Amino acid sequence: MKYFFPLLFLFSFIPVSAQTDTTVEIKPLLLIKPEFSVGYSTFNGGSLNWQAGGSVMLYANTFQRYGITANYISIDRGNIEYVSTGIVLEMVILKYLYARVGTVGYFGVKNATNAFGITSNIGFEYSYRFFVLSAGYKADAILISGLPSNNNFYIQTSFRIDRKVKKKTVQAR
Repeated sequence: MKYFFPLLFLFSFIPVSAQTDTTVEIKPLLLIKPEFSVGYSTFNGGSLNWQAGGSVMLYANTFQRYGITANYISIDRGNIEYVSTGIVLEMVILKYLYARVGTVGYFGVKNATNAFGITSNIGFEYSYRFFVLSAGYKADAILISGLPSNNNFYIQTSFRIDRKVKKKTVQAR
């Protein structure tokens, strides 16, 4: 104990350096998804339909997204038309396979009543820089009598907006 304080005093003048490393990591922030799909509906024994619209998705992490969707839906060769809006959740599984589910309100535009429903997608997606290419199957269950499902196939190109995150690490020498 007698030598502790003099040694502490001497060691306090020895320089100690620390190295600070700053790395920049790019993380996805937003995904803008314009949509167009063509398919088949089970209304009136089966008919052709198409949808056009889009989604804006925020990234929760690298494999989960949430956002809003809005679509214009034409069923039975244009005899029935809806505008749909809702909240959707997406999850990427095994890097390229993704699934989507959401609750949607269907607002009747032509020969249709307002309804509630569920939308779901399953498909493949591939990211290249800020483009996300995807193809898959989309199903809408409009919960009214007489129109149980609306099925579509689609190919789409989405646009990803990234953000830069700076990380600082301190290493003592």
